Amino acid sequence: MGARRRIITAVIATLVLKILAQAQVCNLDRTRQGPTHLLWPYTAEYREKIESADYEGRPKPIHEHIRVVAQDSQGRHLDRWVSADGNSHSQIRDPVAGEEIFWNTSSAKAKVVEAPAAVPGRRSCWEGPGSRDLERLPVGDEPRTGWSAFSCAPAGQNTQGCRDACEAERLAHALPAEKKFPKCRAERGGTAEDLGMDVIQGVATHGCRKTTTFPDGKRKLWEVWSDEHGLTVRDIQEHSDDDRFFKELTGLSLDEPSPSMFRPPEGYEIITLEMHEVPCEQPTARLR
Repeated sequence: MGARRRIITAVIATLVLKILAQAQVCNLDRTRQGPTHLLWPYTAEYREKIESADYEGRPKPIHEHIRVVAQDSQGRHLDRWVSADGNSHSQIRDPVAGEEIFWNTSSAKAKVVEAPAAVPGRRSCWEGPGSRDLERLPVGDEPRTGWSAFSCAPAGQNTQGCRDACEAERLAHALPAEKKFPKCRAERGGTAEDLGMDVIQGVATHGCRKTTTFPDGKRKLWEVWSDEHGLTVRDIQEHSDDDRFFKELTGLSLDEPSPSMFRPPEGYEIITLEMHEVPCEQPTARLR
C-alpha cells in the first residue's frame, strides 16, 4: 500500500507541476500580448456578385450568390455560400474546440479537421489532409477541406489557427468587446482615401478607398464600408483586368448566434481528419 501511495503522490505532483508550468506560460502570454477582447456576435446575410472576363477580354457569365456569415463572442465563425439553385456549402472555424468543419448540401458527409497543436518552446510544422490524394480529389460531391501545410508558433504566443492550451485562459480573462470603426490604411505599394461617414441599409458606416499597384503594373481599387463593430456593410473591388466583385449587406442580427449554427445538420456522417507533424525544413506556407 505504501508503494502504491507513493506512486499516486508522484503522479499527482507531476500533474500539478505541469499545470503550474502551463499557467506560468499563459500568464507570460497575457502580459506579452496585452488584454484579449471578446468579439461582437452577429449573423449577417450578403448579396455577392462577381463579374470577370476571359483572356481575350470577353465577359464571362455573372456569378451571383447569397453569403451568410455568423460569429459568436468567443470567435466561432461560419461562412455559408448559397447558390441560385438553393445548394450551399459551409465552413466553420472553431478556435475554442480547435477544429474546422466543412459540409455541403450535395453530400451527407461533414469533414472535421483537427487544428494542429502548438508545441511549447518551439515552432512546429504540420501536413494537412489537403496534401493527400483522397482530399485533393474527393469522392463525388464530398466537401473539400483545403488544408495542405501549416506552421505554428510556440505555444503561448497566441498562435492563430493552431490549438493552444492558453486559449481557454485568454477567454476566461477576456474584456468586453470594443466598438470601433476600422482604420483606413493603405496596402503595401498603394494609397488610401478616407471617405468619411455614410448610412447604408440603415447602418452608420465609415468608408475607405484603397488603390494598389502591383509589380506587373496591374491595379486594384478597393472600396469598403464598415460599421462600428468592424462588420463589413459594403465591399467593392475592381481590377485592371476587368474583374469586379460586389458585396452588400442585406440582413443583420447582433444577437449571439445559436450554437447549432456552428455544427453540421443532424444526420450527417462525421469524418475526422488529423494533421501530422513534419520537419520544418519542408514548405510550411498556409495553403488554405
